[in-house]
Amino acid sequence: MKWLEKGALALMTGVMPVFIAACYGMPMDGSVSVWGNVKDKVSKNPIGNILVRCMRSGVSVDETYTGAGDGSYSLFVPAEDGCEFIRFEDIDGEENGGLYQTKEIPFEDNASVELELAELTEK
Repeated sequence: MKWLEKGALALMTGVMPVFIAACYGMPMDGSVSVWGNVKDKVSKNPIGNILVRCMRSGVSVDETYTGAGDGSYSLFVPAEDGCEFIRFEDIDGEENGGLYQTKEIPFEDNASVELELAELTEK
């Protein structure tokens, strides 16, 4: 019976942590992730409801919105397609504290992107 206990212990301490880390490190479908926060350039306050899109050949591959409380987002991009760039776009106008610029940044695999957007001013 000792060999069974040792085998179970080896499985739990050796294999399980690697399995759990693998599951949390990369989405199971082979996609890559991009995550971060969007903040106001001047006040440094988080901006909610910003549309965040992974763009490839003019088409959105994945999209999400920033959270209202902390301005956070995460995208899961199919590894075989990838993105050319990530677009951040204020689609609700003045509703979330101001009208913000649209910004595009080059895509990087498994990257954390902290972005600051400038508020547009009327001329």
